[in-house]
Amino acid sequence: MSEPNTDTAGADGPRKPREETSSSFAAQEITAFYSGVMFLTRLSVPKWVNHSMYWLSLSTAYFPIIGAMVGFFGALNYSWAYYFFPASPVIPAIIYTAATIRFTGGFHEDGLADMCDGFGGGWTRTSILRIMRDSTIGAFAGMGLVLYLTLKVHAIANLLVSTIQLSALPAQVASTAPFMWLLTHFPVAFVVHAYRVARIGGVLVAAHCIGRWACTYLLYRYKYVENASAAGKEFLLTVTTTRFVFASVTTVAIARACLFALPLRDFVVVMVVAAVTTVRLGDYINRVIGGVIGDCCGATEQLVELSVYLVLGVDWLRVFDDAGAAYAVLKTVVDSFIQ
Repeated sequence: MSEPNTDTAGADGPRKPREETSSSFAAQEITAFYSGVMFLTRLSVPKWVNHSMYWLSLSTAYFPIIGAMVGFFGALNYSWAYYFFPASPVIPAIIYTAATIRFTGGFHEDGLADMCDGFGGGWTRTSILRIMRDSTIGAFAGMGLVLYLTLKVHAIANLLVSTIQLSALPAQVASTAPFMWLLTHFPVAFVVHAYRVARIGGVLVAAHCIGRWACTYLLYRYKYVENASAAGKEFLLTVTTTRFVFASVTTVAIARACLFALPLRDFVVVMVVAAVTTVRLGDYINRVIGGVIGDCCGATEQLVELSVYLVLGVDWLRVFDDAGAAYAVLKTVVDSFIQ
C-alpha cells in the first residue's frame, strides 16, 4: 500500500491530498468519488485524479453509489441473458456474476479468498496477517471461492422462482397509467418479462449498494491495522461520522428505490439482516486480528451481498405457516401430557 502523495494542486485538477487544500469543496468531492471509482472498478477516470490514500479514504462516502453502478452493469447483462435463456435461471445468474467480476477485476472476490486462507489456515494474529499478505491462493481460498460462487449463482437463480417474482403482473401495478400504456403498445408477454427483469435488476443493484456500505462501516467502526502504516491510519482519521451517515442515508435511499415492489416490512427485514451480518462479521474480524484490513472489507462485502439474495429468496409465508403448524402440534402434545 503506497504512502499518501503530498503533491500540491496541479493545473488539471485537485491533487493535494490534504484537507487544507485550496481546491473547492465540489472539486474535492469529485476527486474523492473518482478515486473510489478507480479503486473499486476497472473504469477509466480523468488523468488528473490523483491516487492517494487520502482521497481514497474520503471516497468511502461514495462506496454505496459505486456499488450501485456495479450492480447496474451486472443487471444489464442479466437482462439480456434472461431474454435469451428464460428457461434456465442459472445461465443469467452466471453471466451476471461474470460481468460484475469483470467490472471490478474480482477485487472483492480476491479479498474473500485471502480471508478464507488467512482465517482458515492461521492460528495466531501474526500468522493470519502473514498468510493474507501472501499473493498465492491456498486450499481454503479455493474451497471458499467455489462454495461462495456456487451459492451466489444459485441464490440469484432462486430469485426467479421464489415469491419475490410473480407469474403475472399484480392488479395494482397493471392498473397504473404507465403500465396501461405499455400494455396497449407492447405484447403482454414482453411487459411481464420487463417487469420481472426490473424486479430482479433492482435486487442486484440494491445488493451491491448495501455490500459496499458494509465496507464503509468497517472502515469507520474499526481501526485499519495492516502493517500499522501511516497510509492505513489515513482511513481511521478521515472516515468521519458525517461521511458515514451520508453513506448510510444514500444506501437506504438507493436500496428502497431499487426494491420498489417490496412491502416496507420486507424491506426493513432485508436491511436489518444486512446490518446484523455486517456488525457480526466486523466484531468477529476485530476480535481475531484487532481491527480490519482491505481483504476483510472485501470478504464482508461479498457475504453481505449474498445475505440480501438469500433473505429475498426465502418463501417466508411457507416458513411461518410451517412454524405455526409445528407450534400447534407441539402445543397439542404438551397439553395432552399436562392433562
